[in-house]
Amino acid sequence: MPIPPAVEIALDTINMRKQALIFVNSKRSAEKVAEDIAKQIKDTQPEWELLAAQALKALSRPTKQCARLALCLRKGVAYHHAGLVHKQRELIEDAFRAGTIRIISATPTLAFGMDLPAFRCIVRDLRRFGQGGMVPLPVLEVQQMFGRAGRPGKEDYGEAICIAGSEAEKQDIIDTYFNGLPEEIISKLANEKTLRTYVLSLIATGFANSHASLMDIFSKTFYASQFKDLGRIGQRVAAATEQLEEWGFVQSEESSNTSSSRAKDIGFISAADLDKPDTARIRPTPLGRRVAELYLDPLAARHILDGFARATILSPFGVLHLLTSSSEFFQPRPRAKEMEMLDALILGSDLLALEPPLYSPDYTAFMGAAKLAAMFLDWIDEQDEESILDKYSIRPGEIYSHRLQADWLLYCANELCRITGQAKAATYSAMLRVRMKHGAREELLALLKFRDIGRVRARMLWNANIRSVGDVRRASLGQLAALLNPAVARSLKEQVGEKGQQPIQ
Repeated sequence: MPIPPAVEIALDTINMRKQALIFVNSKRSAEKVAEDIAKQIKDTQPEWELLAAQALKALSRPTKQCARLALCLRKGVAYHHAGLVHKQRELIEDAFRAGTIRIISATPTLAFGMDLPAFRCIVRDLRRFGQGGMVPLPVLEVQQMFGRAGRPGKEDYGEAICIAGSEAEKQDIIDTYFNGLPEEIISKLANEKTLRTYVLSLIATGFANSHASLMDIFSKTFYASQFKDLGRIGQRVAAATEQLEEWGFVQSEESSNTSSSRAKDIGFISAADLDKPDTARIRPTPLGRRVAELYLDPLAARHILDGFARATILSPFGVLHLLTSSSEFFQPRPRAKEMEMLDALILGSDLLALEPPLYSPDYTAFMGAAKLAAMFLDWIDEQDEESILDKYSIRPGEIYSHRLQADWLLYCANELCRITGQAKAATYSAMLRVRMKHGAREELLALLKFRDIGRVRARMLWNANIRSVGDVRRASLGQLAALLNPAVARSLKEQVGEKGQQPIQ
């Protein structure tokens, strides 16, 4: 069986005693390429064995992904993507900088914000899955990858290599990525989510208090310089302000020339009206100020508040699905084999988010949110990373990043509900946040309040019928030490007010 070109070039780079980065379009491909290269390498070195052992220790219970990474590291090869946990990514990056690892197969994220130069940069995949199927990578992104080639101070030059499947494709690559111009940079303010977030933040921080003062700021932005049409920008700013007012985040005074009247116009604003300064005062509400302080998309804030307002019963899945269906979460596309399980979970739950029609464009995102919520439900039911990886194909690094996002949104939900007087929802969000942090069932909450006690130790105490502060106080130091260890046992006793150094029986 012929060796794939990317693997062959990587092996040539190793023979030259140099390093290479290989960019592919998916996590699965990154792992497969690294494995294919590792299989061709016969020798091993002590430092590679040490790296493999460290990669396996990154999680308390190594997953099959950890084992797969360790196999590659034993040959001086690695893969790098968002599915790895932070310790593993850091281990790989440091080893590559030190020259211990010779080849990294990675997704394009490695090219951004990472100081990891190599002699060769090999771009195997110039297309990736997007809306409507496989789409070409932007020139700007590929040139960013090219920028990794060449190590200042170590080599006089670097090599950027793209792999073509035919002569026609070769010429297209040359014309597009080597001789072509990168795409124009587009202002993020052109995005509705970004615009409304900044409109609210400017009002909440006091930098703007009227449509006129908002436009004075926006007229000086890159967005205005690029878009040119200040009248149209004014309409979009006015529409965003009106939306924020409808949601209860800002309040404005009545005026004969208010931003609301502009937004409600049929779309035509006369030149004379544009010259009239709109000075109607706009101020933030306490709720709007807190939304801005939380750096939360106002639409997501309204989505969360509306969901809790319509709730009759609060359940972990219902609350988690409300958060994962917000604009602050990226919803993965569920696999076909997951749909039946997700449908059953939705039918048996009290949802807080509104379900779109079956054939609506929003339905896929709705089900993607259900997949994330189901994954979180397993996490707080004390399932480990390996079982979640098997069930949902969500890797440990992705689980961790999703948990961080959920933690932030649960905090936001608690704050918003507290301000709006939804005490029950605020309390429930705070409780769920503790469970999300530790990945534990509700019964362990009393034990998780102790320092140095996570879900594993809490479960050990629970199984030994030590289930509350009183139980910890009544248990002997020896009993606690037998379950945990002497240092943690003494710490628990100190936390319940017993500071004497009792001998361990």
